[in-house]
Amino acid sequence: MKKIPLTHDKYALIDEEDYDLIKNFIWTARISRKTRYYARTLIKSESADKKNYSMFLHHLIVGTSPFGKRIFFKDGDALNCQKSNLEFVTFGQAAHSYYNKTKLCKNAKENFRGVTVRYTARIGFNNKMIIIGTFDSELDAALAYNQKAKELFGEKAVLNIF
Repeated sequence: MKKIPLTHDKYALIDEEDYDLIKNFIWTARISRKTRYYARTLIKSESADKKNYSMFLHHLIVGTSPFGKRIFFKDGDALNCQKSNLEFVTFGQAAHSYYNKTKLCKNAKENFRGVTVRYTARIGFNNKMIIIGTFDSELDAALAYNQKAKELFGEKAVLNIF
């Protein structure tokens, strides 16, 4: 593993074998949606239009995504660009993992992913919100969410931890 220095006091992680591929570029830390940093470089064009373009480190390492897929960071850290941390997933799998944030229960003692104030369990899938059901307790709703998440997303499911 090698650490690649970036701007903003950040660094990216890559495999030793990828160092020769990336060593001639100047890498910066680019923030996206004010929550996640990515390693990016600017590539100067040699074509007639002279337009420069940026490239993300993870794309340089594993290539561009096949149609209908995107690169997924298994540990959630977009600066960890080791091949063992990168895989191609569908947009739905990526959205479930990245954006399925916990809906907080204002009157509950615990807060679980996919559970609303009235203990309604729901989950997003294929750009639709699926209502799993309404339950007597927050724990029952969280368990139902976990079961549905496993059914829809398999091993990529992001589950509640008890």
